[in-house]
Amino acid sequence: MTEQKLELESAQRQRLARLEERARNQDKVIARLQRELYEARRLIEEGKTSPTLVDAIRVPAGVQTTTSSAGKQHDVASLALQLEAAKEALAAEQRNRQETERLSERLAKSFDSYLQEMERRQRAQEQEYRRQEMHLREELRRCNMAKAHLEEQLELEKESLRAAQQELRGLRSRVERTIEDMKARQLQLEEGKRELERNLNKLSDQLEKERTLFQSERERFQQASREAYTMLSESAARSDELEKRLAETQAQMQQLRIEFGSQLQAEVARSAALERDLDRYRQRNRQFEDRIDELLTVNQKQAEERASLRAEIRRLTDELVRVQARSTFAERRLQDLLLDASSPQTEANLLPGDTGDVPTPLSGSIMKKTSPSSVHKLQNIESSLRGISEENAAFRAKVRAYLDKRTPEPRSRSLADDTHTRSQKGTPP
Repeated sequence: MTEQKLELESAQRQRLARLEERARNQDKVIARLQRELYEARRLIEEGKTSPTLVDAIRVPAGVQTTTSSAGKQHDVASLALQLEAAKEALAAEQRNRQETERLSERLAKSFDSYLQEMERRQRAQEQEYRRQEMHLREELRRCNMAKAHLEEQLELEKESLRAAQQELRGLRSRVERTIEDMKARQLQLEEGKRELERNLNKLSDQLEKERTLFQSERERFQQASREAYTMLSESAARSDELEKRLAETQAQMQQLRIEFGSQLQAEVARSAALERDLDRYRQRNRQFEDRIDELLTVNQKQAEERASLRAEIRRLTDELVRVQARSTFAERRLQDLLLDASSPQTEANLLPGDTGDVPTPLSGSIMKKTSPSSVHKLQNIESSLRGISEENAAFRAKVRAYLDKRTPEPRSRSLADDTHTRSQKGTPP
């Protein structure tokens, strides 16, 4: 809009300049004609007094003049005609000048009205611009206020974020230390489990050896029983030899009782140690449970694993208790049987077919004097030992399968290692 206005103004100025130039040219022509008219009048006035001078001025060079009176009159008439023509030309120029001035005034009025309209539009546009500027300034002020508010909120958020990051770093360091402790404890617990597994393997091997010994002794007893019945049916003269064998058997029984007594004492001591270990493991399990309950708020993700671990430990502990109870019961039954078998028996108590399938670690000569009640006790003990051996084998298989398929987490390992270390040092976890 401003460029269009400037172009119109420049075009109007050029038009006015051309009109002014034309007016100046007309003024120059009028001034020249007026000078000529003035010169003509002056020459006419002077010609009345000095005709020679008038002729010299008006007649062009190279033209012969006459000094007659008729020629002078003709020159005055021609000057008068020229003067009239000059007056008419001057009047025409004045009329043209007036027309030009009238046109200039009309053009100036129309240009003024156009300029006024343009100025009115420009003022309206400027008012609209000022209104928009005020609106934009208001929007800018609101934006600045919102920006300041957002900057304040951002600073507060930054402060809270820095505090949260600081707290997170502290928590992370504590969690890392806890994980390291749990790893150490888990390593100790794994070492304890391996030690317990080795002990269980040793106990299983011993039970297997005892079962093999019982089987061999059973076969020997069966063979000796058949030989004894054959010898009794063939001749009663061998009674003295049987008495001698009884004495030898009693001596062997005494020796075996001493040996079995020492073995039983060792087994009882081992059972007491296992019971103490079991109590210590139960105490550790309780401590583990207390510790796990305390750490539930720290790491909720390992709750299921700890629950399964506690259930598995309880199950293993219960199975170990059952195995130890059965082993203790079998040892007591074996000790009672040995005490019964160590008492002297008469040949009247021996019946054919009573001891054909009874397993015992004694020799055939000893089992010849065994009573039917002792035979039944031996059968019961053998069945109990066989069940214990099978349960031990199943228990070991379960433990191995559990240890093979289980992938412990660092937290459980650290707990176990910490508990094992504390149990070795004698300090509570």
